[in-house]
Amino acid sequence: MRILLISSQKGGVGKTTTAINLAALAGQSGSRVLLVDCDPSGGISSSLGADLEASADILPGVEIIRLEEDACPEVATLQTLLARVVSARYSGDYDLAILDSPPFLGEWLELLLGLSDEVVLVMRSDPMGFRTLPAFLEALQAAGANGSRVKMRGILLTLPPHDRWADEVREAIGAYLLPATIPHDPAVTEALLDGRPVVLTHPDSLSSVSYRSVAETLGLFRTEPEPVPAFAEPTWSSTAGQALDGFGAEPIYENAGNHR
Repeated sequence: MRILLISSQKGGVGKTTTAINLAALAGQSGSRVLLVDCDPSGGISSSLGADLEASADILPGVEIIRLEEDACPEVATLQTLLARVVSARYSGDYDLAILDSPPFLGEWLELLLGLSDEVVLVMRSDPMGFRTLPAFLEALQAAGANGSRVKMRGILLTLPPHDRWADEVREAIGAYLLPATIPHDPAVTEALLDGRPVVLTHPDSLSSVSYRSVAETLGLFRTEPEPVPAFAEPTWSSTAGQALDGFGAEPIYENAGNHR
């Protein structure tokens, strides 16, 4: 079972929306998906507005698990949840687990990075997101130093209304960005009000097209079936992916310092 962490340094950037839509696309492709709500605020459950028992009706092929209801936001509660993910890895019941990380750094992120195979960082196109990037890279490097095998797949840029910073961000860290960006799209809000992923409610919307592109880049979704295992070892052949093989913080520290 492949474990993909969707993370961010702060809330309100589209992290949970990304996790839900990527899970929906993977399930749509026939994969058995475990979607894990690791956020004490229960972002996935709140977004879908449904009991976990009804998740299969909302997201075909996807099972959702979360922290115990009313649990205190302590490390021990996350460890209990992640023990279920480890058990699922060896059960053979799932092809993919997508973990929705809480939007903060610290011990919770360390545990999630330690368990995951890959991580996608969701970052809003604004100065604050850019300035907090070095702290996330430090956490990623620390995880590697502590024996984690997690690999950075890229940074997913989400665009606010009337975006002013995307070109500057691309110039600074373009090699680390995933090819697609997620545009500001009213269809996402409409889908959230309906308690469903935008890729299912508005499949032709701008955001859905972008999410499909991201899912294809990550090997989660194929527009046409191919006679290969759905979740073979992930490959990354683009320029950005090659750069991430030696992902380091130094170039970004330099660029981030110029925007403080």
